[in-house]
Amino acid sequence: MEKITDILFAEVETENGKKLGRVFDIRSAGEPEHGFSHDARDASVLLYGTRGLLEMLGFKETDLDGVSWDDIVKIENRKIVIATRETKA
Repeated sequence: MEKITDILFAEVETENGKKLGRVFDIRSAGEPEHGFSHDARDASVLLYGTRGLLEMLGFKETDLDGVSWDDIVKIENRKIVIATRETKA
């Protein structure tokens, strides 16, 4: 990956193929940068989800989920695969 912005709007799915939405933001620890950027900054959280037209226009609140960068299994061809987690019923 050349730049972190290369994965914005990439598809996100689990290892077992469940589609979760698209990448909307990448977060990292620390204060926001202004002016010159640092050469290296670790990403810590990937925010993903689905957005409809009303959300994009600001009429409805966006429902996003986050996943730790450590849970990413692979990134390839504008697709991000995250570890499948077992959920409690």
